[in-house]
Amino acid sequence: MPVLTKSKTADRLAQEKHFVAALRYKLDALANAQLKEDRQASKILKSAAKRVKKTKPQSISHLKSEIHLLLSASNIQPHRPRQNVPLATREESWLIRLDWDGKFHQPADTDFSEAYARERQIYMEQLALDDTQMSFPLYQPQAYELHTSPTWLFMRRFQNYANSAKYICEQLSRQNISPETVQKMNFFDFSNVLYNWMKENNRQPFESARSRNIKMFEACYGNEFAEIMELLDYKPEYISRMRQKMRNGNTDPMINFHHNINVSRFKELDEPHKINRFSNMLLTFVQPHHRILHFGNGYEAPRDIVFFGGFDPLYQIRRNPERERQYLQTQKLAAKAIKDAKYSR
Repeated sequence: MPVLTKSKTADRLAQEKHFVAALRYKLDALANAQLKEDRQASKILKSAAKRVKKTKPQSISHLKSEIHLLLSASNIQPHRPRQNVPLATREESWLIRLDWDGKFHQPADTDFSEAYARERQIYMEQLALDDTQMSFPLYQPQAYELHTSPTWLFMRRFQNYANSAKYICEQLSRQNISPETVQKMNFFDFSNVLYNWMKENNRQPFESARSRNIKMFEACYGNEFAEIMELLDYKPEYISRMRQKMRNGNTDPMINFHHNINVSRFKELDEPHKINRFSNMLLTFVQPHHRILHFGNGYEAPRDIVFFGGFDPLYQIRRNPERERQYLQTQKLAAKAIKDAKYSR
């Protein structure tokens, strides 16, 4: 980070705040104009005595152009999608989001495959019937060959799911799902199995990718982050609390991660299963920084930025690949040590 005089630091901060305020004003003006258009299209409001005054299309176009010019001047460029690459399906989006935030939800009954839905129904009926003579479980966890499932072959590329294979087999056994059903299961089925395992065991089957990435950011870039936050005039005690949250895998509501290649376009990556990896992440403020990255069809900051704290490079952190590699290596060694300790007991 360059050493600046007090007056230079104050000047750059004033310019940054002015730029951010201008962007926020234009984004809000554009949002209000678009909201008026939506209201104008409403049949209810059309019949109301007082109609909303519609913003001229030319004014909306000017606002979009002004925002684009401001972003381009800051080296924030429109995303150029790869041609002929399909968007994520609803099932793929669910898979990626669950890996990302670890928030389990019960899928809708209509989302299940026919094979899993049938066996799930039979299991629930048997639990409810008083006269059932069926013994539980019918199948042992080792009877399930997950690799026969095309869905699982993609799932296991995500480390969280690969690490959950044992739990999935345990729960399949508990639910009396026949081993041959596995090859017909979709991700909603597997998600339901993990959801049920979580309820049975009263704990999460894995740590979310988001949590791991936050911890990684703090370990690799926490000191630089604190310096930038100080330059932005945040209180030392507030910065300290933010860093403590990050050590625990959480963030302050003011900041969040942004996917450089977003979830809907994850197939644009050469290795799509890396969509939630730290290498595809950018930490930034929610307003207006994260907001502008989703402006229009999406905008991109330079890929070597890991913290986008401002439009002035003074408030940005550039990636250090070697530091990140060393951190990941340390994490692997720590995980191996824990695993070895368990087996040695």
